[in-house]
Amino acid sequence: MIQREIPLLSEARPLINVPDFVVDGCSDAVQAIAVSMAYGKISSAAVSGLLNIDAGQWSRIYNGKAHMPAAKRVPFMQLCGNRLLAQYDAKATGCELVELAKDRVIADLERQLAEARAA
Repeated sequence: MIQREIPLLSEARPLINVPDFVVDGCSDAVQAIAVSMAYGKISSAAVSGLLNIDAGQWSRIYNGKAHMPAAKRVPFMQLCGNRLLAQYDAKATGCELVELAKDRVIADLERQLAEARAA
C-alpha cells in the first residue's frame, strides 16, 4: 500500500481554542472528537480520507471502539481548525491549555488592560 501525504498540512486552518463551556460539555474523549468535528464543520468521510485512516477504523475511533493514533491527533485538530482534543485532555488532567503565540498573549493583555481602565 502506498502512503499518501496529508494534504491538509500545507493548507492547515488556523487553530482556535473553543469556549470552555464546549470543552466542559464533553463527557469523554470520544465526544470531544465528535464535537471537534461538528465545531469545525467536517465530515467523517473527510477526516478518514484526508488523514489516510481506513473508513472502518475511523468508524471504530469515532464510536469509541478504538483509539485515535497519536500521530494523527495534531493533523486532526488542524483539519477541524480547533484545539478541542488538546483542551479536553488538559482539563481532564486538571490543567488549562494556553496558547504560546506572543501576538495572542499581547492582544489578550491589551484587552485586559482596556477592560481594567474602563472599570
